[in-house]
Amino acid sequence: MFNFNSDMKLRVFAITFLIFISFEKIYAQQDTSLISLPDTSFLFSAEEFPVVEEPVTVLPEEPKLSVFGYIQTDDRLKFYGGKLNHQEYRLDVKLEYKPFERGKLFAEVWLRSYKFPEIYNISDLSEKKKVLNFDADIREAYFDIYGLFTKNLDIRIGRQRIAWGTADKLNPTDNLNPYDMEDIWDFGRHLGSNAIKLTYYAGSFTFTGVAIPWFTPAVLPNSEWTAAYMPSFEIPEKLVDTSFISGVALPIYLTPGNISDTLVLPQRTIKHYPSFGLKAQKSIGNFNISLSYSYGRDALPLPTEMSTTLTIDTFMLAPELRADATIDIRTKVEFPVMKVIGLDFAGSVKGIGIWGEAACFLPQKNYMKRYLHYTLYGVTIDSVLSDSLVLDNKPYVKFVVGLDYTFRHGFYLNFQYLHGFVNERGPKELNDYYILAFEWTSDNGKLKIGILNGGIQVNNYKKINSNFAWIYMPEISYKPMDNAELILGAHLLDGSPTTSFGKVTKNDDIYLKLRYSF
Repeated sequence: MFNFNSDMKLRVFAITFLIFISFEKIYAQQDTSLISLPDTSFLFSAEEFPVVEEPVTVLPEEPKLSVFGYIQTDDRLKFYGGKLNHQEYRLDVKLEYKPFERGKLFAEVWLRSYKFPEIYNISDLSEKKKVLNFDADIREAYFDIYGLFTKNLDIRIGRQRIAWGTADKLNPTDNLNPYDMEDIWDFGRHLGSNAIKLTYYAGSFTFTGVAIPWFTPAVLPNSEWTAAYMPSFEIPEKLVDTSFISGVALPIYLTPGNISDTLVLPQRTIKHYPSFGLKAQKSIGNFNISLSYSYGRDALPLPTEMSTTLTIDTFMLAPELRADATIDIRTKVEFPVMKVIGLDFAGSVKGIGIWGEAACFLPQKNYMKRYLHYTLYGVTIDSVLSDSLVLDNKPYVKFVVGLDYTFRHGFYLNFQYLHGFVNERGPKELNDYYILAFEWTSDNGKLKIGILNGGIQVNNYKKINSNFAWIYMPEISYKPMDNAELILGAHLLDGSPTTSFGKVTKNDDIYLKLRYSF
């Protein structure tokens, strides 16, 4: 079931574990009780000890303008073929400005040198943007007004992240901002949306309303990850047709030709383009509970039309009846309407953090129209096939529950169980995911080792051997100075090809990052 590089993955796991044991022993041997301060009592007698006046505490004025952020480098090397497959050098700049007490401006911008130069001919060398592959991304830019009309009402206008849900990056109720899956290993990242958000406070209740007038689809990862989140589709080697020659079963052997698609965005009208959300939140004891509703478009498209053209290249009656054809497929994909009722909670019991979310999706029926065209010696025969149901209108529920706990001696545990990944739709298509993070941090906070970071996917418990996949993400980080962090880690995955992660097992990599915050 597993592929060739399982030995390599096992070695990485073993090396990480040995490094963890070594560092844990070194820090365990430190005995701070042997450290003593020098005796300074001979300098002053008790009577002569100088009297130090209590300093007058003056609270600094809150700055109106703050600029902060970080710089991060990220280089990744694939195990399979030793290919440098990812590079991102990012400058994150956040700006916060408070011109008056009841207002605040906030903006976050990424300036990046991303991926590799897209140069294919000599003329491309004269375009600096292609050579440097520079990218600017306005993550957020909004303005807050506190106490609009009444002291209990706030308004936020501009590009903003509207993060709903309480789980750790796996949030079925977080559907207003589209996913940003450009980097699949930075899962949970969303794009900002140009929106208006109203927040009203009434005692222990908080009510939120959001309007997003502009539809934005999700950003998908590159083609190396397409198989992980798109339905499997294979062109058969042969089909038997009875419509080409009436009453005769004609075997047609297929050669793949042109495969293309057309993406159709919603109409830019008040009926089809906007989305909105409502949410009510209340605190009960140590827990916050929220009930939400969102209406909009699914940021991942569905096929709505498929046109297949069979161009008959050869046709024989003897010694056997057969035809050879080239098959071209054109598909049309659209973004279906999505209505979601959400419930989430988060709190703590005796130091254990607990959270959960459930999202009930209420889809509409979505069909795919199918057309078939035969072309033989310049003559075309058109056929219209019956529509195919790609998403039923039966409600389905995605949910996640999780907990975290910090143990003595710097150990931290985070565990989550998820039913239904972001790309899974329909009650029969939801799979199970178990995600674990177990880390150790040294007393001085300079060293952190993620010894058991990873997860498993199970599609079918009765046939688990052929419906199982795993991910392992060991990571070691070290802070040589304040605000600076070096990170070394790996992404390893393996499993059955029937699972999402089992389809992309050649994407294992090792990475090195530097991050400095300012």
